[in-house]
Amino acid sequence: NNVPLWPHPHRGMGKAGNAGGGQAKAKAKAEPAAKGAPAKEGGASGGGAAKAAKAKETDPKADSAAKAADEAKAKLVEEAQQQLQDDERAEKTRCDLREKNKKITADGAKLSGNRDKSIARVTKFQNKLKLFKGESEFSGVEKDIDGVDASKYVSELAECIMEAAGVSLKLKELPAGAKVCTRLRATYEEFSAHLAKALKKAFESTPNTDLNRRRFLLRFCVELVLVECISAKDSPLLDFVKEVTDISLPEETVITNFTIIGSLAQKHAVSCFGIVPAKQKTFEEALGRSWCERSCVLGEALRTQLMNLVVNAYQSSAA
Repeated sequence: NNVPLWPHPHRGMGKAGNAGGGQAKAKAKAEPAAKGAPAKEGGASGGGAAKAAKAKETDPKADSAAKAADEAKAKLVEEAQQQLQDDERAEKTRCDLREKNKKITADGAKLSGNRDKSIARVTKFQNKLKLFKGESEFSGVEKDIDGVDASKYVSELAECIMEAAGVSLKLKELPAGAKVCTRLRATYEEFSAHLAKALKKAFESTPNTDLNRRRFLLRFCVELVLVECISAKDSPLLDFVKEVTDISLPEETVITNFTIIGSLAQKHAVSCFGIVPAKQKTFEEALGRSWCERSCVLGEALRTQLMNLVVNAYQSSAA
């Protein structure tokens, strides 16, 4: 069967030659067919891919799902970036205030310069504190702090700030409230002690159903402790958390208190409880980077104590 395609040069064109010639012709016919086969196969394959691509293009459900997934991912990244920026800014403000309070603790308060002691001026200053709204009014309040001698009314100044707390002064302006308290602490030696008492009095006198004000007062207390405007041991923070984790209270009050706890955990899970929230981990994965470091945190013993109170309250309510 292994007949050469061409006759041997010393052989004639006999039957073998004819056979070789026939095979040559057969191969010649087969070659175009063989060459054509891949082209046809490739054409079939290309046609299948084209049909698949077309089917994909014309599948509205697949396109809609892919588009929705892309939009959700982009929205998550955008939300994570905004939250990171907010947290970085807030932490920087806290760190700056903490350094100022450390310096005040080391150097002591200073009531210096020419100051107005008149009752009219002091009363005007107190009214401004009662209606304080936040950062937009800080420079004006700061000027009054530096220009008024209210050394006979320090406890009243603390109570004036508590009147604004949760009323004219909202949650987003907590840093501005902490800045005012820090400036007053730098001016009046006994201000921190009066501030702690005013916080406790305000919280205890606020109805249990007043969610907004009680939430503000707890968050405000945390801010003041984190920046060391009030020391943790002298603050009413632990008493506040004990109260809002008391599940023996009426159901409506417990529900309100859990909302308050949730607000605190959302903003200060790391600072107050030593727990990294799941939402933060999701944001870190979306951004591909770690979150900003919290350096303003409660002491480990207090964090553990607060965490246990909260965990026990949730577990007991679910039992």
